[in-house]
Amino acid sequence: VVTTVNGNVLTLSAVTSAPVTASTGLTFGVVNQALTVASMTYNAGRLQLIKGTGVSSQLTATALTRGTNGMMTIISSNLATDLGVNEKFLTGSAPATANGILTLPSIVGRASSSQDLNFLRYDNTNGFLLHNATLATDLSVSAATSLGDFATAQQVAAGAIDILALRTSANITPFDGTSLLRLANGGLIMNAASGTGVAPVISSNLRFGTGSTPQEALVWVSGGQTGASTISGNFEAFDFTKAGAGTLLLSGTANVMAPTTTGLRNLTIQEGTLQFAGQSSVPQGGLINLVVNSSSSFDLNGQNVTLGGLAGYGSVNNSGSAANLTVNTRIGQSTTFTGTLNGNIGLTKTGNGTLT
Repeated sequence: VVTTVNGNVLTLSAVTSAPVTASTGLTFGVVNQALTVASMTYNAGRLQLIKGTGVSSQLTATALTRGTNGMMTIISSNLATDLGVNEKFLTGSAPATANGILTLPSIVGRASSSQDLNFLRYDNTNGFLLHNATLATDLSVSAATSLGDFATAQQVAAGAIDILALRTSANITPFDGTSLLRLANGGLIMNAASGTGVAPVISSNLRFGTGSTPQEALVWVSGGQTGASTISGNFEAFDFTKAGAGTLLLSGTANVMAPTTTGLRNLTIQEGTLQFAGQSSVPQGGLINLVVNSSSSFDLNGQNVTLGGLAGYGSVNNSGSAANLTVNTRIGQSTTFTGTLNGNIGLTKTGNGTLT
């Protein structure tokens, strides 16, 4: 039964006693439950599946489509033993899996009893499942088809080090100024340290993608952290999309999101909060579109920031001293922001473009 629709969270719970009948699109076999929808588009959402006592819960989306820079979290009772077993999410638009992980990790998983996020894979029979990628032992050598999954501090060796994706609850540091950690599929999960809840810091330089051009950064920050997860090294990405309930601080001073010949790249906040340490930390010197969606927020944190465009329907906040947000649409582009401004914020519009 669909038990909760709360904002972006859909909860599907299996019954625990007698069979249930309904005249809607819900179908039931014995006391197991299955719901089929014709299509589902995810932008910034969570999907929760809850098994019953000795019974299963299954959702099938005949068509599953990623919205613009969309991100989704699947919440299961247990990612290892329930997801894909007693709690299934299937789709006719099967997402590609390679090396035991989704090739585009815009969908991740979380156990209902934990804030920690993890990568998933897809199986045509069982749907979304916990990844089964080979794990890299450390960051001393490249392992481009292996997942880095670390709970202890790691050092990136000199030069370029390639891994498939990174999940960390510990600090990642560089050996020297040449150290560059490249994430082949663009996936990054930053979880809180076990026991302490301390947020991790990545001070090594990062590149999202290993090809001739960078790709979208798919950055997840879990909730329940003490402080903000921080990327203090410089990064290079095509678009940059942040999800997860936690706060991400970008403090590198040479972040690259090179515009195309037709427009600026998008830094999208789909969930949680994003902060810059200052104007020098805004990618491309501010020549980006900042998109703040759904329940997410951009926190000026007392910093004066200039951007090339502002869009979305979330909130712009200021948790620090008085600060000014300048939207300089000098390349003639138009953006629309229908969200809210909160706190001691000044807003300045410059340039020959349009901000609505």
